[in-house]
Amino acid sequence: MPKPRPRPAPLRPLLPPSLSPLPLLRQILLLQLTFYATATLLTFFTTSIAGYPFSASLILGAPAWVRGDTVQGWMFGGVWVLVAGVCVLAQILILARSKLVLDFTLTQYFLHFVCTWIYMGGYPWEWTGGRWEWWGVQVVCCVGTVVGGRWGCGWREMRPMAFGGGAGEGGGGGGGGEVGEGVEMVPLVRGEV
Repeated sequence: MPKPRPRPAPLRPLLPPSLSPLPLLRQILLLQLTFYATATLLTFFTTSIAGYPFSASLILGAPAWVRGDTVQGWMFGGVWVLVAGVCVLAQILILARSKLVLDFTLTQYFLHFVCTWIYMGGYPWEWTGGRWEWWGVQVVCCVGTVVGGRWGCGWREMRPMAFGGGAGEGGGGGGGGEVGEGVEMVPLVRGEV
């Protein structure tokens, strides 16, 4: 009687679950939505306080508004810096992995660049009339988002984990109380190991 063939082992997925395409696309979409929602809210708030009319060109046509020679230009530059700060918080909450921050930040700003290019209908240097302020704000925001996101996600990764139990019940790491509380220290007698 012929020997039955052993069953082949099931194939392992090529990518770990954290790097599969659908969760990555979902995270990119969430970060991009956070980026534009924050930009819209802060720009709307700023324009309503300053008395300027609100329009989509303030967000997607920003090169015309971000300038270094007017108070209005500095104000809109500050709005973009605040948007970058909110994006750092979003990355800490959504990504939670410091090694993903650089990729997601560059993707976020690249998609913003593409959306702005499509909205404005031309290359950015033409939009700014040779001015460098918009580019400077984008670079500062991108670098700030990477640095803040890496630090924040690294901080989140390094926090102690609690494995069951509540605070103060001695149920695991991160519980309340003094170090060694609830642990009886017994002297080690020679020969007991």
